[in-house]
Amino acid sequence: MLGIIRSEWTRSRVMWGTWIMLGFVLLFYIGANALTLSYYRSEYGMNEPEVGLMELGVGLMPAYLMILSLSAVRVSGTRGHNLHAQSFLVIPARWQQLFAQMFVNAALAMVTMAVAVGVSVAMMATLPQKINTDQLPLLGYTILFAGLISLMASAIGVLIPSSAGAVALPLVWATAVELISQQLSQWIADNIAPYLPFNNIWMILGGSVSIGGHETPVSVAIVCAWTVVLVAWAFLVHQRKDVK
Repeated sequence: MLGIIRSEWTRSRVMWGTWIMLGFVLLFYIGANALTLSYYRSEYGMNEPEVGLMELGVGLMPAYLMILSLSAVRVSGTRGHNLHAQSFLVIPARWQQLFAQMFVNAALAMVTMAVAVGVSVAMMATLPQKINTDQLPLLGYTILFAGLISLMASAIGVLIPSSAGAVALPLVWATAVELISQQLSQWIADNIAPYLPFNNIWMILGGSVSIGGHETPVSVAIVCAWTVVLVAWAFLVHQRKDVK
């Protein structure tokens, strides 16, 4: 299994597209935070007594969307060109190939986000204001959700073998469908929207309880449940689908 993961990592390492998209994750997150924190150095924000870690969430949406796109296209791309079928000739079990892809995708997402968070916290530490550490768990959730989003996107890459569709569907879902769901009707806002994954992610990282009044652990469990269901569905399709 380690050899298969190592092989997938080698394939990822030599692909320029992987590093370009991860570079954009760093650029969006760190760049947005640098602009936000510059306020506290200006004459307008210099007198603020403290700065909260929630300020580091400004660049989260574009960073997460880049992770989502990268993970989806890396998995769907191998299926679009039937490269995964070639892997079955040398890999003992089908599930190992998909496990390696998902593992590497999630690891790249979490490590990249951890670097981005670390650089942003270091920038914050140079401010003259006191840092409010009450929101410290948000940093851990920021890294955790990067991995979970990557896994969900990877699963969609299996379920939708078209790269365009695998990227477009979760992008539209995350940026439009879940937000619109809160406005369609009061019943949907009360009974469906509180259990959608990205609604819970955005509300947790916004520093408040999620839609519907969930406590943070419940919201995290909802996101994890969506991830497990999508990943399990993807493995089922991966195992049963005929390849040529």
